[in-house]
Amino acid sequence: MPGRSLNFSLALTVVTLLAFLPVFGNEFVNYDDDLYIQNVPEVAAGLSADGWVWAFKSTQGANWFPLTRLSWMLDAELWGVSPRAFHTTSLLLHVLASLLLFAAFRRLTGEVGASAFLAGIFALHPLHVESVAWAAARKDVLCGLWFAVCLLAHERVARSERPAGWGVLLFVAALLGLMAKPMLVTLPFVLLLLDLWPLGRLRRHGHWQRDGIRRALIEKLPLFGLILILSVITLYAQRAGDALQTLDAYPLWERVANAVDSIQWYVVDSVWPQGLSVFYPHRSVPLGRLAGAAAFLVGVSFLAFRQIDRRPYLLVGWAWFIGMLIPVLGLVQVGQAARADRYMYLALIGLSVPFIWGVLESARGRPRLERALLPLGLIVLLVLGSTTLVQAQVWRSSQTLFRHALQVTDRNHVAHINFALALFRNGETERADRQLSRAISVMPSAAHAYGLRGEVRFEQGRYAEAAEDFRTARRIEPNSARWVLGHGRAVGKLHDPGKVVPIMRRALMLDPEDPTIHAQLGLALLEAGAVDAAIQSLRAALKRRPELERKVGRSGVAIVHGHIGAALARKGQAGEALAQFDTSLRIDPENGAVYRERGILLDREGRETEAITSYREALVHGDRSAPLLNNLAWLLVSAHEPGVRAPAEAVRLAEEAVQLTDRQEPSILDTLSVALAAAGRPQARKVALEAMALAEARGDVALARSIRDRIESAPGG
Repeated sequence: MPGRSLNFSLALTVVTLLAFLPVFGNEFVNYDDDLYIQNVPEVAAGLSADGWVWAFKSTQGANWFPLTRLSWMLDAELWGVSPRAFHTTSLLLHVLASLLLFAAFRRLTGEVGASAFLAGIFALHPLHVESVAWAAARKDVLCGLWFAVCLLAHERVARSERPAGWGVLLFVAALLGLMAKPMLVTLPFVLLLLDLWPLGRLRRHGHWQRDGIRRALIEKLPLFGLILILSVITLYAQRAGDALQTLDAYPLWERVANAVDSIQWYVVDSVWPQGLSVFYPHRSVPLGRLAGAAAFLVGVSFLAFRQIDRRPYLLVGWAWFIGMLIPVLGLVQVGQAARADRYMYLALIGLSVPFIWGVLESARGRPRLERALLPLGLIVLLVLGSTTLVQAQVWRSSQTLFRHALQVTDRNHVAHINFALALFRNGETERADRQLSRAISVMPSAAHAYGLRGEVRFEQGRYAEAAEDFRTARRIEPNSARWVLGHGRAVGKLHDPGKVVPIMRRALMLDPEDPTIHAQLGLALLEAGAVDAAIQSLRAALKRRPELERKVGRSGVAIVHGHIGAALARKGQAGEALAQFDTSLRIDPENGAVYRERGILLDREGRETEAITSYREALVHGDRSAPLLNNLAWLLVSAHEPGVRAPAEAVRLAEEAVQLTDRQEPSILDTLSVALAAAGRPQARKVALEAMALAEARGDVALARSIRDRIESAPGG
């Protein structure tokens, strides 16, 4: 027997690794992986004292699962935030959970072959791809591992002569499982079902055993207390994260209808796992289908109960399946999904029990059928494993995941939004815009679709449309700092700085800890002329530099230093301003705009040679704006140090600036005329007259007079 079990275990390990082979090459996806792992500095920092405190004290994504967080932190500690490492860990946990499940059912039932087949279905079923191939779903496989330990410990509690120690193990394993995922709130009820069958403690020979029932309930009192505490924590986390949906959004009748319909779909997907999706949108259930689903639920439940004495495994498996789904059937609606494949991770075990033990019972005493069980079982597992191999590839990237979701579901606004986000991050803004517009047509109340489309259109330079999208997102979701911030940035691009500051202040009220909002408010204040307040806000952003750098990168931090330098320059604090510019350029030496601002300040301070060097660096690093070209050209013909003058270069720069401004800036035309004169070009006078006429037309009397005086004082004037 041990040799046979070992062979089954080795085979199970190998085939599971082969079925999930594609996950080793899969990326993180933009659906909770960013929320839980990629953009979380505590995870990236690995295991630390502060990290342990964070894992237990805070909630994340409207959930409390400290053990799962610690497992991510351990991965990051060992391998960095690498998708391959995270997926490998999840797969190994799934394999281990499958092996422990095999061991548990082998001890519970004494059936090695049937238990191995049950573990094989658990290991290879395509419904479990979501839990294994999705890094954010680590909580499923980790919870499943401790669930299997609970089954093993419970068997020892029931049959051992010294159950106390095993009871402690059961309690600890339950606690760890609940800290991985609150799905184990149904654990005591599952254990009571096992007390009915196969342990036979609650009912024998058609009669309920009062002593057995009493003992079983007393054993589980610590577990009931534990799940009560964890349920309160979970509800608090979900309420704090605004994940609990109101009855206005999802009325009670719709929730009940969806719950009944989902049970039917879970059975169908278990038997025929095709068209699986990362997200299933809520839909109205046709009355005929609802009636059929309700009849199916009631009929199977009735038949299973009628067979409680002859075939107790029918009731146990069916009640296990229904019971483990109750917390996630949407009666207490969390999020927007109608159902999810990952909810079947443990519930599928219960649904498999009636099928496996029913077939096993039917085959007993029939030699030909008994001999056929092994090849038939291998065929079933081969089909499941092959389907899993294909489904695992769906999770290769965000684009493949949500493109597939759109292919297998209808009117899926979440898939449109996340597919658009993947396209946007890949620079495909036009396709992203179309996907978001489709999401809005499906779900006009989707604030995220409007807000993300605003970000896409902002990137495209469509600032008026972006502002309108952000305004709509704010109206639907008024407490989102992200949409308020986006609205402020878009309004700022429309050259209305007076309106930007109050919008940014509103964003800061909604999220006072976000350094990017402090930075954007500082920029808005600077453009509105409130220099002191701008410096204060920009420096507040730098106080949270690690988070700022995580959100905007090192170049973004450099830009903040550059803006502080520009603000200090306005105040005449040249030394401090230059220090900020130099800090900015040490962080990001490629920023042409900072070189330009530094050059302006040096020019103003009379440090002409340094100003010319800084202006030229700005040109090298991509800033070829008309003001920069004009400033450098002017210095190259008017510098007090004759050795740095370069009239020919000045002419080229001034001509480029004139072209950029379509010959509509009199001051730039004036610079060109001076450069032409210094270079001995005959057209200098003509350009000077053009500049003077344009200055007079613009009402710039001082510039027109200056040009006239220069013309009259020139030889031949």
